[in-house]
Amino acid sequence: MKQTINFSQFVDGFSNRKDNFSYSGLKALFNYFEELEESGCGEIEFDPIAICCEFTEADYNYFIDTYDIHTQLDLSVEELDEMDEDETPVLDWLREQTQVIIVDENTIIIQDF
Repeated sequence: MKQTINFSQFVDGFSNRKDNFSYSGLKALFNYFEELEESGCGEIEFDPIAICCEFTEADYNYFIDTYDIHTQLDLSVEELDEMDEDETPVLDWLREQTQVIIVDENTIIIQDF
């Protein structure tokens, strides 16, 4: 049995998990899942709990600190801080490790690894 959901239903599915994703983050996730289905990856089961466990939304600094990215890139924290976010290799490094979904200029969602 299958049910197709729209964006509003997708957002409603996270009503008990409001701390996991912003409204913009949910929109980015919804678009990501729709693009996956349209690209031929098959139907995706809507499971808000699994999505919350598998994906994390935060700003770049959270991921830099959590994954100690400056060490991974052999840069000092100061060198990384001096770079504009669009100049840093952080996004490239994350994309090499996992799926990255851009939410806005300061926020991304990654598939946890």
